[in-house]
Amino acid sequence: MVDYIGISIYTAGGGVYSIYHQLPLSSSLYDYLFPLVCLHLLACVVAALFGSLSRFFWFRQRFLVRALAFFPAYVICITPFTLRMLSCASTGQDCIWPTFHLHFLSILLTWIVVFFFVSKIPERLAPGGFDVFPHSHTLFHISAVALTSMQMYIFPQDSEIRKTQLLEKVSPSFMTLILPFLVMICVGLVQVLFLAFLLMRGVLVPHGVGSTLSSLHGGPHTVDTPSANGGPCYKPPLKKQQ
Repeated sequence: MVDYIGISIYTAGGGVYSIYHQLPLSSSLYDYLFPLVCLHLLACVVAALFGSLSRFFWFRQRFLVRALAFFPAYVICITPFTLRMLSCASTGQDCIWPTFHLHFLSILLTWIVVFFFVSKIPERLAPGGFDVFPHSHTLFHISAVALTSMQMYIFPQDSEIRKTQLLEKVSPSFMTLILPFLVMICVGLVQVLFLAFLLMRGVLVPHGVGSTLSSLHGGPHTVDTPSANGGPCYKPPLKKQQ
């Protein structure tokens, strides 16, 4: 669950960057930066929550549910860029900047990351043949590192190119930068502690743990299949008949 919180925090930072540096300068959305940032951070926290709960619910759709953790990142990165392209096409302004092709490459890398995460290719094509390398999860992390490196290369250039114009239009403040992140970190910590409490109390049991617990206690093995309503997979061991 902590990894999904980490993804959301990273996504939140990248999203704030996209809102500030990728929106067209003529956009009226700059007047609503605070609610935009708060809405984005809320989407990140909700996506992290669903990603964490996929270990206990919706087991058959777990990869699709976990992919939701990346959905806010894609939306917040592609939307300001798309609006900037539309503004360029309609007004002919704010069109030329050195990182234009790099943004398209980062979008392509985003799709590659999601593809390896969801499809489970190549091991799905040849089970057992890609257990070490190139396993899909390994390729997923390699693609994610390439995407992160690309973004870290783009960010300083975009910031320098539009620094003067942005300072004339908006100015960073505690309300638009620091406060939303503090709230998100606190909500994330509460989420982790709450899920940890439910795990310790036995309310949530990850998929596959039921049979292990049953065998350790000498009881019959349970069938680790999701319930009809998509609930947790754990079924308590049956009592031995006298």
